[in-house]
Order: sequence, then structure tokens, then C-alpha cells
Amino acid sequence: NERASGESEVDSEEEQEPLKIQRIIATRTERKGKWREICAKINTTEIDSGSRWFQKPVVDPEADQTFEERFLIKWADLSYLHCSWETRKDLIDQVEGAQAYFSTFFRKSQDGYLFSPDERDDGDYFDPAFTQIHRILEVEWNGDVKPWSADKEASATPEDAGIVMDKKDEDGTGR
Repeated sequence: NERASGESEVDSEEEQEPLKIQRIIATRTERKGKWREICAKINTTEIDSGSRWFQKPVVDPEADQTFEERFLIKWADLSYLHCSWETRKDLIDQVEGAQAYFSTFFRKSQDGYLFSPDERDDGDYFDPAFTQIHRILEVEWNGDVKPWSADKEASATPEDAGIVMDKKDEDGTGR
């Protein structure tokens, strides 16, 4: 049981690790109702409804018409896939030293963007290549799925491991 208590200590330490901003990428002002629409589509393992923090769903037609400025945040411990739109108040309340990031952003940004159009390439806020996976550092297998192997007696198939092969590749043509 000693192990179980040690694991819970590690879990609580991870939860208390302070959030760190790598950079503020952009700023944008929209009506609160529009922000709700935009953020509803932004969900990853780390970001829920466009934010790193749980946001109370408030539907108030009058408040929906008020404007709100948000900042697109690249988090220090996450990839560009997990950028989030945060309010100044949330950042100042939740992130130590957030004000320094605002100062840096406003000093370096142009028209609300940190990156120039050339640096953004075809992306709205940053180069889309920043979200492409270049290497896989670690793979964890679900207990139900066996990795595919060359062993003919293994019951696993390439499809079990998430590998999809075209028919033309299976018969040797098209290579």
C-alpha cells in the first residue's frame, strides 16, 4: 500500500505544477457569443472549449453582445496543437508573471500578431507546419491491442496497430 500513497503524492505534485506561457501569439476581440462559438470547436487532451481552464457555460443574450479581448497562448509544456484563447484576467489570475508576457507581446506584435505574414506562411496565427508531427517519442499500447509483428502465428494484424494498407501495396504493385 506504500506504493499507492506514493503515486497519489506524485499525481498531486503534477497537478500543482505552475502553468507556464511560452509566448502570446495573437490577440483578437469578438463578442462573447462569437467567442463561445469559436472556442466550442477547440478541444484537445489539454484544452477544453478553447481554454486551459474550465469555463462556466453562461448563456446571457445581453452579455453575448459585449466585446471581449482574448489572447492566443502557446503553452511552454505543450505543442502548437494545444494553443488556447484566454482572457487577460484569467492569465493574470492563473499564471505567475503573465504581465511580463503581455508587455513583450505588445512590444513585438504588429496588428495583433506576433508573427509576420511571411512567418505565418498560410496559417492564420502561426505556420501550420508547427502542428505537423515530425517524430513520435513514446508509444503506449492499449492492453486490448497487440502490436503487429512479423511472427506469422501472432493474431495481430497491421490494422490492429492502426496501420492501413492499400490493396495495391499488399500485392506488390505500386511500389
